[in-house]
Amino acid sequence: FTRCFEILEEMEDNGLKPNVITYGSLINSLCKDGRLLEADVVLNDMISRGVKPNAQVYNMLIDGHCMRGTMSNAFVCFEKMVESDIETTLVTYNTLLNGLCKKGMIKEAEDLVVHILLKGLNPDVITYNSLMSAYSNAGDTGKCFQMYEKMKTSGIKPTMNTIHPLIRVCKKEKSELVLVDKIVQEMAEMDLSPDRVVYNELIHCYALHGEVQKAVAMHVEMVERGIPSDKKTYNSLVMVHLKEGKCEEAKNLVDQMKANNIVPNDETYNILIEGHCKLKDFLGAYMWYREMLDNGLLLAANICNELVSGLREEGRLQEAQIICSEMSSKGIEECNTNEDLSAVGRA
Repeated sequence: FTRCFEILEEMEDNGLKPNVITYGSLINSLCKDGRLLEADVVLNDMISRGVKPNAQVYNMLIDGHCMRGTMSNAFVCFEKMVESDIETTLVTYNTLLNGLCKKGMIKEAEDLVVHILLKGLNPDVITYNSLMSAYSNAGDTGKCFQMYEKMKTSGIKPTMNTIHPLIRVCKKEKSELVLVDKIVQEMAEMDLSPDRVVYNELIHCYALHGEVQKAVAMHVEMVERGIPSDKKTYNSLVMVHLKEGKCEEAKNLVDQMKANNIVPNDETYNILIEGHCKLKDFLGAYMWYREMLDNGLLLAANICNELVSGLREEGRLQEAQIICSEMSSKGIEECNTNEDLSAVGRA
């Protein structure tokens, strides 16, 4: 950082006056590295040397603070920009809006949109996508889809970043699957090819609500389009097959994962164990638990309790006690039962 100022001084000593591009490049680099305090120092040095920052320089600083979630500092930069009579652009507002939306500051984001409109600027796809993402994260299906419809009537073509929040917000209720089907249909009509994120969201959404045929059909389409499956894809497919009571199919999917060099993670095993517990196949769940532990992964406490209780009810006290001892040795004390299993086992 000190060397940067030395270079600037050397430039001036050699009769080369640093310009807005020189300073802008330096500020951009510092902002990308998250070194915002240094970027602010460079800005002040720039001004003190009589070089006036332009909109791009302020936008870089605003973006840097938004990326860090320091929205108050982002707005300080915005105010400096306004006070310096530098024209704020839609890029400026979209950067602030996206920062607010990521922080869940929806009221402030909505107020900023009013400001955008009063300034005579037209919201673009980034404006709408940011708002939709915020509404989606807040679980507000109505406002998310309202924004989507408004976007289309404004003549703005949706992108994949438009689709992601729409699908995410539809996971809560099975009744909302009709909206998911609508999105799938409209994507085809708009010539939007789903990416892996969208396919995974769709498969997961269908899986959550036990729609095995739709989940599998979406996976087949994904594979046919040359998009490789990942852990999220397989985890969702395992889940939906277990919801249908298809334990063998679930096992085949795990084998397929391994054959494709995709290592099952803790979520995979938690899904498998919980799924078998729901089907009252506690011995099957215990076998998956053993594999999970062999792979150095820990079972979620609530699923552990469900498994231990089920094994105890079936009279498999030894297995139940083994789980409690193993989990306790790994610092998971929540995984236990109200009954003293060791005492029962000795009786």
